[in-house]
Amino acid sequence: MSRTDSSSTATSSEKSNSSSDSNDRSSFESSSSSGREENSRKKNKDYTFCQKHQQLNCKKCLHNKKYVKKKTNRSFPMSEGALQQRRKHTKKIKKTKLIKKTKEKEKEKKKKKKKKKGRRRKRKRREELIKV
Repeated sequence: MSRTDSSSTATSSEKSNSSSDSNDRSSFESSSSSGREENSRKKNKDYTFCQKHQQLNCKKCLHNKKYVKKKTNRSFPMSEGALQQRRKHTKKIKKTKLIKKTKEKEKEKKKKKKKKKGRRRKRKRREELIKV
């Protein structure tokens, strides 16, 4: 009988320990997640500054993009390699945009030319038919 009593008490103590462990974990997780949020806020100092009202995150002008500018504060300077990569990337993007624009313009010009040619031919045919 003493054995069963000791085993039952052991299981009850284990249960209490496991429940306290889970409580500790949840409290730890919540504290660590709040710490992460604070760190992310410190790292990403992106905020909107309203020039008209001279306020951060101005509720009056958040929808109006004329007065709101997005600013980023960098606490550390970018390395030379990173700057070069960034410049190359922006150049590539600009080139591709230019190429797309020029292709679209050429297509539009071709369409306009085709339309004009067709009209001229029709006029010439009509004039020839009228003469004959």
